[in-house]
Amino acid sequence: VPLHIGEQELLLRIVELATGAIVEIPHGLSNFSGPSWSPDQTEIIVEGNVGGGDNDLFVIPLDGSGAYPVPATPEGEAAPQWLRPDEVWFVKSVSGIFDVWSRRLSTGVDTRRTTASAILGGADVAWDFSWMVYRRRTGGTTGQLTRRNISTGSATNHGSADAASPGMSPDGIFFGYVEVTGGQSDIWLADVRTGAIIRQVTNDTDV
Repeated sequence: VPLHIGEQELLLRIVELATGAIVEIPHGLSNFSGPSWSPDQTEIIVEGNVGGGDNDLFVIPLDGSGAYPVPATPEGEAAPQWLRPDEVWFVKSVSGIFDVWSRRLSTGVDTRRTTASAILGGADVAWDFSWMVYRRRTGGTTGQLTRRNISTGSATNHGSADAASPGMSPDGIFFGYVEVTGGQSDIWLADVRTGAIIRQVTNDTDV
């Protein structure tokens, strides 16, 4: 849980859901966001920086030894998702266009996963690497939710321009998102393969 208090350094706190116990993890970064657990749950990867400038990827060990950088490229990197022990997926801007990339942590070698997608925010990738969902820029500040088959590369728009904040289910079958309808924002659940709406998860609330 990133927490910013006044002008102090961002804090990283781990909450034990069963007991509510809170542990603060030292890291040494000036700021950070988008934490994602390592597969073995001993480290957390974030986008952040030391002393300002473009964000890069850093790993924060839970043993309190402090953050260390992931082998980086000159471009700023954001929204990491740690999917395999040696592989992280993230969003990177090249020539002003944000796309999804993956990186082998042991070698620092990057692989481009989308091309000219103009992604807004991050992308959420299924753990079996079958699908990803993201919001992409369609003009100005307008965006469009998109579901993409990773093996074929086919991408399909989903929902209205107000649909945002997509997230995959652990089994890679469904995805949830927030959409504004009738002036009210709610959470919806859809089948990632077909785009069919499964159900409206919330109602009469402002998510």
